[in-house]
Amino acid sequence: MRLQDHRGFFLWFFPAALFFGCFPLSYAAGGEKFFRGESCAVCHARIRDRQAPSVAGRTLEDPISVKEPYDVVVVGGGFSGLSAAYFLKDRKVLVLEKEDRPGGHGRAESWRGIPYPTGTVYFNSEPYEAWKTLFEDLHLKPHKVPSPVNLLMVNGQLVEDFLGEGASRLPYDPQTRAGFLRLWKFLRQAYEEDRFSFSFRAGDLESQRLEEETFWDHLVREYGGMVASHYDRFLQDMLGAGIREISAFAGFLMLNSEEDFYTWEDGTYTAVRALAKSLSERLKTGAWVTRVWQDGSGVNILYEQDGKNLQVRSRTAVLAIPAHVILSILQGMPREKEKALAQVRYSAYVVTMLGFREPVWTKSYMLWANDAIFTSLVFTDFPKYGTSKRRGPQVALAYMPMGSEAARRRLLQTGDAELKTALLRDLEKVIPGSSQKVEEVRIMRWGHAEPIPYPGYLSRVRPRVAQPWGRIFFAGEATQIPAMEGAILSGHRASQEARRFLEANR
Repeated sequence: MRLQDHRGFFLWFFPAALFFGCFPLSYAAGGEKFFRGESCAVCHARIRDRQAPSVAGRTLEDPISVKEPYDVVVVGGGFSGLSAAYFLKDRKVLVLEKEDRPGGHGRAESWRGIPYPTGTVYFNSEPYEAWKTLFEDLHLKPHKVPSPVNLLMVNGQLVEDFLGEGASRLPYDPQTRAGFLRLWKFLRQAYEEDRFSFSFRAGDLESQRLEEETFWDHLVREYGGMVASHYDRFLQDMLGAGIREISAFAGFLMLNSEEDFYTWEDGTYTAVRALAKSLSERLKTGAWVTRVWQDGSGVNILYEQDGKNLQVRSRTAVLAIPAHVILSILQGMPREKEKALAQVRYSAYVVTMLGFREPVWTKSYMLWANDAIFTSLVFTDFPKYGTSKRRGPQVALAYMPMGSEAARRRLLQTGDAELKTALLRDLEKVIPGSSQKVEEVRIMRWGHAEPIPYPGYLSRVRPRVAQPWGRIFFAGEATQIPAMEGAILSGHRASQEARRFLEANR
């Protein structure tokens, strides 16, 4: 089984000015009144600032109960929540999503008629198992990205396949290049033997050893410091945090995923749109869940929508939302579950859309840079046009991983103007003349982009986060490795746990 990357959120730590997290609708630097990405105004008010529910300063009235009970209420309309509901579509199911549109990180917008994703952009494996079933049912056929997919700009030189055999062409000394090739050979063998998979093998001594040390320490010891620094930047792009924070097992798992690349014009939003359409009126957007509690015969869900306080009752519930939100709304949970949720750490990420009036790059799908504010640029039209000459405007996505806790603490002091200045400066260094062809810059901020698989997380924390509690089941990236694939499979797992409970308790 292979992991597919969801174009993980990732950045090279650059000087301390740029850090990101959830933003309220107005923040200090620059006084911006609107930001793109996940809206965190409600989250900040309820979770961070502990404000009482209100509309225009008026406290909401007592909840209105919705009389008809459900079999399953799914909280969260991202990939995991939508997937859980889809696999329970034969049941009476309801999905509650706080944003005005579903998708979580799988969203899209357009510029001058060109669609582009605002978060997840591709995946790395042909669908299999439940994932394959879902794609076949919804008639989803992604496009395989043609070669060359990845080019690295290092010291003014372009290197293809820099994560594989192309490492021998990197401008480093012979000893460092030899370390790269030894690592590449290890990865090829591990891939063939399926040594790194979604299902962490708790009884495997090598896996356990790799899970207990950082990827940085492992790479430095086995392959050298330059190799570690090289992969640090790459893994930041995938996970939003560097390899000093993640386990060696998680690092190898992510590197083993980078094979073929699949996508649509608007990234993974095509799949979100199909899932949402299949659920139809079962999906309610703009519905902020404020409280969940269970008793001996069911689950109660309190939520706000259109200025009203509403309450529904269900036989079971699936929570497909971030861990810190679960801690805020789920009442009476066991101490062990609460402790596990509190141990989930999230990275912060910025994705920036660059709209060019004419093409500036046609050589590859992704262009990596080792000394820029962004880790990579993704040219969304490449799967359609390849290396052929094309005319008209072009869209690129600049991926800027920001790190974890320190990033969010300083995030509110950084405005869009500061980000844009640094981005265009480094863009010009990587593709000379391109900054003069930029017509629009759109910055998307993701404050809690991905769970960080730090040493011990996969083996000790994740299983407890995913463990059902009574009538409540858990899905989402915190219960899997961050990826679109992981989100879908986690939704399927939670749906089957809920189904077994319903069948056993008719």
